[in-house]
Amino acid sequence: MNETERDSDICLMKDNRGMSLVELLVVIAIIVVLAGALTPALIKYIEHSRQSRDVKMIDNIRDSLTDALADPNVVDTIPGGTGSYIETVHVFTDLFDTTQSGYSQNLDKELRALLAINPNDPLTSIDDQFKPTSKATRDPSTNQPYNIYFYIDRDDSVSVWIGTTTAAVHSKVTDKLFLGGSKDLDISGWDEEGIQH
Repeated sequence: MNETERDSDICLMKDNRGMSLVELLVVIAIIVVLAGALTPALIKYIEHSRQSRDVKMIDNIRDSLTDALADPNVVDTIPGGTGSYIETVHVFTDLFDTTQSGYSQNLDKELRALLAINPNDPLTSIDDQFKPTSKATRDPSTNQPYNIYFYIDRDDSVSVWIGTTTAAVHSKVTDKLFLGGSKDLDISGWDEEGIQH
């Protein structure tokens, strides 16, 4: 190895010494500032997408329930009287609960087909599949998601909402989360059982 090659190797070794501690700290500080600036926007975007998912989910439930009720073979199998789904508020998953007095096997089967639910999925799986995810649809005291409720009028118009038996939650998104005839439905006079007075 001649002297010129040795000098060239020494120069390359000096140039490959890496970053100093100060340079590394500056890079880390820049990353922290960028992360801090972008985090609120990211959180807002995630919450907005969760609300959109919830709105799409209950709209899909309402449309599927409306379609199922348009079939006379389904409507004729829904029991009347105590526990009936007509003109009382129920949790959406009650439709798949065989222990409910209003249970209809035909309605269960039709809704599973319309909502792409596996015929063998148990009630707990359906409950997990149709659970609201946005912060607006959670009880602030328990951080648990509110239930999805439905109401069927005598003329088979369907209302679906996320909230309590008597109210949709979060005033800013009520119109979006309270769909399908619900805007004309006055639920202020209902009791905790969801019975209209």
